[in-house]
Amino acid sequence: LQTRYEFLSVLGTGCLSKVHLVKRRYDGKLYACKESDCKNAKPQQKTLFLKEAEVMKDLKHDNIVEYVEQQYDEENGILYIVLGFCDGGNLTEYAENLNSKKQFATENFIWSTAHQLLLGLNYLHNEARKDEIIIHRDLSPNNVFFSKSGHVYLGDFGFVQVLDRNSDSGIAVQDFEKMYASILAPRQLPLEILQFKNYNEKVDVWCMGVCLFFLTVTVEPYIEKKLDQLLIKVQNEDRPNIPDIYSTELKSFISQLLTLDPANRPSVLELLQHPKFQSTPMVEQVMKIE
Repeated sequence: LQTRYEFLSVLGTGCLSKVHLVKRRYDGKLYACKESDCKNAKPQQKTLFLKEAEVMKDLKHDNIVEYVEQQYDEENGILYIVLGFCDGGNLTEYAENLNSKKQFATENFIWSTAHQLLLGLNYLHNEARKDEIIIHRDLSPNNVFFSKSGHVYLGDFGFVQVLDRNSDSGIAVQDFEKMYASILAPRQLPLEILQFKNYNEKVDVWCMGVCLFFLTVTVEPYIEKKLDQLLIKVQNEDRPNIPDIYSTELKSFISQLLTLDPANRPSVLELLQHPKFQSTPMVEQVMKIE
């Protein structure tokens, strides 16, 4: 891979993985390259790394980070996935940049972001595979990316799951996910996963709600360091208010996404029927992130 790409810098690091900014040697185009350490990963983590590569290679959509190629270094046990580079940063950086300047995201920008996220999720849930539903499973502000022109991309499929379209039971929360939830009390996860119940694609709808809430308030709706305390907050819907500069329509829309019971939480297709989404998404330029 190094013969085709020049590794320039590290964009981010995670557990047993890091993302590099790379430049393709023959044309100078910039890409992101995710490097995953399969050699030192536990079997369940290695399975996730390989599943991410297997799923991403077939995804082609305007609102999904572009897949370019992958390579597995057998000798060192390293999996490389080359992806499109999003020059506008991620949603976390964008919101925190606004907050540092005591500014708010415009409502038009939030609706545009919501529309594009729904189009990406609709592709995963309903279009990418005939007999299976692809569940992102880790849609967080860190994993929503922008181009500087305001185009929105879903990225980082490190927790991706696939559900049989005819399944009524959903997907069981795995043991390592229970440990992860118990130790870290993840802020973006819906009630059904925090309670270790089976889940389906509606988890992505909840997580999208967390992302839009973060865009308006610059914090996740529910924050606690311990799982039991986080559960109480979520069950009581004890979250900050969205600022009054935003319309009742937008507040109501975000609340719909954060519906506790997944059976009552709207699907992506239902959400796309909203009057705001009956035309091509209006893309607003992303404020430059210094």
